[in-house]
Formats: sequence, C-alpha cells, structure tokens
Amino acid sequence: MSRPKNEEKLQAIHRAALKLLVQSGFSSVKMADIAKEAGVASGTLYIYYSSKEGLINALFVLTKQEIAQHMFRMFDPKENYLISFRNMWFAYMQYCIDFPAKMLFVEQFLYSGLITAENLERTELFFEPLNTFLDTGRKKKYLLNIDAALLKASMAGSIHDLVKWMYSQQIKPNNSLLENLFRLQWKGISL
Repeated sequence: MSRPKNEEKLQAIHRAALKLLVQSGFSSVKMADIAKEAGVASGTLYIYYSSKEGLINALFVLTKQEIAQHMFRMFDPKENYLISFRNMWFAYMQYCIDFPAKMLFVEQFLYSGLITAENLERTELFFEPLNTFLDTGRKKKYLLNIDAALLKASMAGSIHDLVKWMYSQQIKPNNSLLENLFRLQWKGISL
C-alpha cells in the first residue's frame, strides 16, 4: 500500500521544479536538484514522480488548467462579443504578469516534445470554451477567418512577448498601457 501524498510537499516540488526548469532548462536540472530546492529527500520526490518527464507533464497539465480557470473566471458567452474577448485577453495578460515563471514554463515545454500527446490533448480540452468562442467570432465576422489554433497562438505569443518586454524594460503595466496593447491585439485579428 502506498503512502498518502502530502499536499504541502507536492506544492514545494512543483514550485522548485518550475523555478529550476525555467532558470536552467530541462537537460541541466536533475531530480536531485528539484528535491533539494523543494526541501525534500530524493526518495520522497520519487514517491510523487518516477521521472523528470512525469513531473514536467504533471506540472504542465496543472499550469494549463490554472490558466484556463483564470481566463474563464469572468467569461460570459451571453455578454457582448468584444467585452467577452477583452475580459479573457485581460485575464490572460494579468495571469502572465502575475506568474511570469509559469508563462515561461508553458512556453518552454509546449513544443519541446517532452509533453505527451495525451497531455497536450487533455490540456486542449481546458480551452474548448475559447475554441467555441473564437469559432463564433469568425462565423459572425467579428474576427478574421483564421483557424482557432492560429488565433490562440497569435494571442498567446503577443501577450508573452509583451510581458517579457515589460519585465526587461522594468515597465510596470498600467491601465492605459494595457488598453493600448489590447487594442493592438484586437485590431490585428478583427474585421
């Protein structure tokens, strides 16, 4: 019979893995490094995850689920289309501003080949409301007639680059800046 997992240790492992993987990359980080950073024994880490790949996949799924929950917390499909789009865009932008390491982690591992096809499919389901919303926007001619995957990649890529730019220039985001950035995004994908 396996021992029950301690939620605090699990969270410490996730924080440590996120920090080290974003700082040093996959090949440079060892499971022992993660255990040390998390303040747990290496043997304890292996109770939770049998491999670094398994840990990365679990952390990827959890992070993508958190992003989706954050994006859709104010989403109302009955709301005006532009307002709904704006709410989701601002929610994701704020998430990336608040959690840049999580943004970088997802960006780093999304196309790395380390995330299993099953987990990529699983995480895509978290964003099904966004896919439906973007399809509606295309059908109603609010958005350019571009595949939802390309629209999402464009939105995420521009937000990621803008957040990295703000951090590199030590610019604190304010309402005026964020409104201008949103308008730039909207003009790029709307009809």
